[in-house]
Amino acid sequence: MGVPENKLFTNKNVFQQEVKFDYNLHDGDGATHSISKFYENSNIFITGATGFLGRRWSRSFSGPAMVFNKIREKNPDAFEKVKAISGDVSFPNLGISEVDRQILIDSVNIVFHSAATVKFNEDLKNAVILNTLGTRRVTQLCKEIKHLKSFVHVSTAFSNSDKETIEETVYKPPCDPDDIINCIEILPKEAIDVLAKKLLGKHPNTYTFTKAMAEYIVLENSATIPSAVVRPSIITAAWKEPYPGWVDNVSGITGIFMECGRGTIKTIICDESCRMDLIPVDIVVNTLITAAWHTATNM
Repeated sequence: MGVPENKLFTNKNVFQQEVKFDYNLHDGDGATHSISKFYENSNIFITGATGFLGRRWSRSFSGPAMVFNKIREKNPDAFEKVKAISGDVSFPNLGISEVDRQILIDSVNIVFHSAATVKFNEDLKNAVILNTLGTRRVTQLCKEIKHLKSFVHVSTAFSNSDKETIEETVYKPPCDPDDIINCIEILPKEAIDVLAKKLLGKHPNTYTFTKAMAEYIVLENSATIPSAVVRPSIITAAWKEPYPGWVDNVSGITGIFMECGRGTIKTIICDESCRMDLIPVDIVVNTLITAAWHTATNM
């Protein structure tokens, strides 16, 4: 199939110029009010709602009529406006029942896809199933949704870390995503592990490799699905909302900061010429919310 023109990224200055990031999408200038109005009476479907980003995300919506969270049944009554949808991106049809799937098809207007494995040492089979095939399944659902305004895919700033220069474009991966998906479905895990090193090429791990392929799947379907790709870097504690420093885990860089603060870690071996790209979770959430609005109103 032909690949649509690469227009998944908005103008790099659009958020700064039009929204000015008040970090309160219900106050501010006319642009922020238009975003708030855009979400009024809209139904939202979020995958990965139980993750760090997803939990902060769900707190942001007071205007929508309903938010559907695809979660494994842990806390289905967390929010008044939230309808818990039991599912798993590693299962066919996202593991969603026919009844719930039909509700999504009939009711949803905006889809945010953040469900993924972020483990750098994930074996290739699982990483492809969760990050690449999972994205394929979400796009298949989006094609069925009757009143879809926008689909926002959460990628990573490191999806193309095999390249020297990275621009706001979706690059064709060295391996066709469908070929890789077919391989992991028919080959035993042992054979996939042997192939992994050759398939990854210059990618440092299976995470960046499978996220790059996921982006390409979004691009392939962007002719029929109003889509956007957002590439945050390392997501860390909140800058302002719900309060400065808010974080709900001690994984990754948060754990390092915590132990440095406690005095447990006194020195760290690092390359001082390298930049650690961190971004507060509330900035990421506001960017995603704005990306959905911009996609729906400018495409």
